[in-house]
Amino acid sequence: MDNENTAMKDQNISLDEFLRELEEKDFCIDGLDGIVEIEAYELDADNENLAIAGKPISNVRLNDREAINERMRQLERERDEIAEFLNRQQRDFENYKRRVERERSNVMDNIMTDFAKKILPIVDNLDRAIDAARKVLPEKSSEEFKHFLEGIVLVNQQLYELLAEMGVEPIPSVGERFDPHLHEAVVAERSSQFPHNTIVAELLRGYRIGEKVIRHALVKVAINNSSGQNTEAAQA
Repeated sequence: MDNENTAMKDQNISLDEFLRELEEKDFCIDGLDGIVEIEAYELDADNENLAIAGKPISNVRLNDREAINERMRQLERERDEIAEFLNRQQRDFENYKRRVERERSNVMDNIMTDFAKKILPIVDNLDRAIDAARKVLPEKSSEEFKHFLEGIVLVNQQLYELLAEMGVEPIPSVGERFDPHLHEAVVAERSSQFPHNTIVAELLRGYRIGEKVIRHALVKVAINNSSGQNTEAAQA
């Protein structure tokens, strides 16, 4: 029992007491440097200025910190590279979406333009037929013919509504100033009643989708030299 108590007391002896006992017994401390440094490192690894028995702890911990810091800097560089790569991919994807949307819009505009160009001659013929029927329509026409003409007018109106839904708009002409981007002058007529370069008649209606002209309006333009304008301007 006494031996067990002695062993327990020996285990509870502090490191300093143990060193003092070794010095009293004239043991060599130098051979225990490695043990002292390891024990000190385990006791307080973060205290760089700690010294035991008058000897400083080794700089192994500082080297480890430098290695860790270098690794952290490397990871930060890799993180920045990945972030830049992701940002570049995001910008490329946004540009791709805009390009696809622009191409899709252009394709739809081309389809609408081609379709409108095929419908416009039908609308023109219906307009001519309706105008001719109204001019020759006798006052005492049969009810059947009147109903037939009303049906043609209704169909013509539906075609105009369809063109409007497609974004097709007629180009204003009569009374407007001649614009070569919108109009095509097929007849030039000298007149003192209208200002120079004024459109006095529309021979064929023009149409556009937004700012895109799908058919120029064929018009008659007034030339008025008395207004002080140059004739060459009208011919241009």
